[in-house]
Amino acid sequence: MRALPISHVSEEEIVTIYSTLGGTPRHYQLVESYGLDSYESVLKSMIFGKNALLQDEVRQILINEFGRNYATYFSILEAASLGKNTLKEISDTTGIPMNSLGKYLNELASTFDIIERREPLLGGKKMERYFIKANMVRFWFRFVNLNISFLESGKY
Repeated sequence: MRALPISHVSEEEIVTIYSTLGGTPRHYQLVESYGLDSYESVLKSMIFGKNALLQDEVRQILINEFGRNYATYFSILEAASLGKNTLKEISDTTGIPMNSLGKYLNELASTFDIIERREPLLGGKKMERYFIKANMVRFWFRFVNLNISFLESGKY
């Protein structure tokens, strides 16, 4: 099965689409089934347009995976998307005590593979930082979540 109709999409567009959607095969099946052949058409039809298929997907996945605790994980990912990448910055932004944060970060990194922990080459554990690893999750928090009120009111 092809991910995109390659004859109609440039290599540059394929890389750009991958940088947004990540490696989820279902997303590419949707791209192909809707005949989307450019990055702009993917964004309009699947993420930003009225009744876009993936507009609320990240929130729904978090709710399904984390249940009633979804808000805690959501706030951690939101903080990381805003560039708050250290334990202290995430704790200060979310209000989650630093001694409780490790559990959530470990689950997001180890169990769900949504974030990654990076240690500096010349530093210790105190300087470790957390980054959203999943392309679609990173894109969603950076562009969709911040503008959800505009999207819901039809301002694309």
